[in-house]
Amino acid sequence: MSGVANNIGATAVAVSQMRAVESARPDRLINDPLAAELVAASGIEGVSSVNLATVEAVPMLSRIYAAVVHRTRFLDDHVIDAVKSGCTQVVILASGLDSRAFRLESDARFFEIDLANLFEFKEPVVAEKPVMAASRTVITADLTDPSWTTALTTAGFDPSEPTAWIAEGILMYLTDAQNDGLMSEIAGLSATGSHLMFVANGPGWLADEHSKQLKQAVDSAGYGFQSHLDDPKAWLSRFGWTVCEAVTLEEVGYRLGRVETVSDGPAKSWAVCARR
Repeated sequence: MSGVANNIGATAVAVSQMRAVESARPDRLINDPLAAELVAASGIEGVSSVNLATVEAVPMLSRIYAAVVHRTRFLDDHVIDAVKSGCTQVVILASGLDSRAFRLESDARFFEIDLANLFEFKEPVVAEKPVMAASRTVITADLTDPSWTTALTTAGFDPSEPTAWIAEGILMYLTDAQNDGLMSEIAGLSATGSHLMFVANGPGWLADEHSKQLKQAVDSAGYGFQSHLDDPKAWLSRFGWTVCEAVTLEEVGYRLGRVETVSDGPAKSWAVCARR
């Protein structure tokens, strides 16, 4: 693994490759033209060779692939709806190799928040790419440090305007206390009409062997899952949000025609949209 690859982290690259695999399908549910280019630039050997056949042959990889595709489509759809309903700003928390500002045509201003080493890699790759949003601004900040809110407003974010917030792959890596703090900070910046969209582990996320294997993999990599969410409605109500949709990623896949049946039992992972 190269120095660049070490800096950006294998997780962001692996997720991007899952989007690249899906984008190559004739029946694709998402289209992310930048995904393959970002993976190739990462310098992580072997990741770009992962294709649909590889994914389908490895159960744990298949599980990750489905989760990435289903959550990406769920959030894409809700971002589009949020902007149509009046949100003039979109904030992507722990943005990683997200490319929504480049692939979702929008009148909203996009803000991406992540660590410095991520943007040091990403920005040269996307520098000449056309932005489909009204604008794109990157903010270097750590979401576990409350000063990220100051960094965001300093960069031009307006708390008086309705905002669409996206937390695609961060909540499960934070503790319950950190998630409470983050949600409180977001609430303080959210005008009436704002939307919040996120994905989180559910109470049943360790109910099967593939989930246990995934937990072992992220634990061994040094960035294990630290929390899960039992009841999205109860949790978000504490911060002034009303849930408009809380479904499992399996249910999302079923609606999209990729999952044949939805299993019983506690949710393994949540896909949630809420409003103020």
